[in-house]
Amino acid sequence: IFSRGRAREKALRLMTIGLIIGLAVVLIQFLRAISAFIIYSELGPLKYFFQRHKTRTRTIHSVVLNMIKYVIIFSALGRILMELGVNYTTYIASLSVIGLAIGFGSQGLVQDVVTGLFLILDGQLGVGDMVEISGQTGLVEEVGLRTTRLRTYIGQVVVILNRNISLVGNYTKGALQVVIDIAVTDEPTARK
Repeated sequence: IFSRGRAREKALRLMTIGLIIGLAVVLIQFLRAISAFIIYSELGPLKYFFQRHKTRTRTIHSVVLNMIKYVIIFSALGRILMELGVNYTTYIASLSVIGLAIGFGSQGLVQDVVTGLFLILDGQLGVGDMVEISGQTGLVEEVGLRTTRLRTYIGQVVVILNRNISLVGNYTKGALQVVIDIAVTDEPTARK
């Protein structure tokens, strides 16, 4: 049986879900803009630190922003499920059980994350560094918890799982190559 009360209740729930999604997107964009201002801006409080440690700052900024983004997304998903009538404690419990199953089933993922944390914390490489990893040489575009992305000289993007990184060659100044064209004639020219 269709009633106005139920229709109004469903419309209110749909509006609430839309509002939750909208707030999550706006919050993520706001945090991205604020963090970029704080770190990269000439007026930001961390400009002196950024000038000294550009690659490490970019790397840590990317990792922290991704972690915050995932927390916001999972929190929004939990609120949406609550609006749909799913118990929030059940949602959290199922996330922990799923997390355990994934943890047991994906040892490689855990290795990637642990290696990624040590790569970032040790400062072995950072965004913008010229490195050689697993036979690939290029500029580091992104260092994540799971993968590291390089761009080679020929423009190829190479994604390397962090667990496969055993040796890092870091060229702090980048690759240098000089090509000089000199025109030389066979005959000496006479001066007039």
